[in-house]
Amino acid sequence: MIPFILAGVGGYLLGQSTKAKSFSDGGVIDSRFKAFNELKKYMGIPIFIEPDDQEELQITMINDNELLSEIRYWGEWEHADNSKNIEDDDFMVLSKGSEKRLNDIISIVQKRYPVSILWETEEKNWLVIKIINK
Repeated sequence: MIPFILAGVGGYLLGQSTKAKSFSDGGVIDSRFKAFNELKKYMGIPIFIEPDDQEELQITMINDNELLSEIRYWGEWEHADNSKNIEDDDFMVLSKGSEKRLNDIISIVQKRYPVSILWETEEKNWLVIKIINK
């Protein structure tokens, strides 16, 4: 793995690109990273934070077209309608208010950059965000 730190983005580059690109021709700093930093700003997440902080929006995977990031505990969470065991519910979902806020933020960012942004919730209150170049 190749460590990198650019424009407030820290993490590890997972995977390999068949073509190396320079900064000037849309390589490492492309719309995905700009959109990522914009998401962090609107979500209220500081640019610089402890590297292993689970409340940090972290890049977990990058390939030629996609950037995948995760954050734990962002926003308000609630039990899904079909929850059977509320005391030990590992599959909570974003509250309607947090879902609306996230969708509003994504809408703003998608208007500024040529990307598609998708999100989903996962086990243990993880929010996964995928940023795809158009």
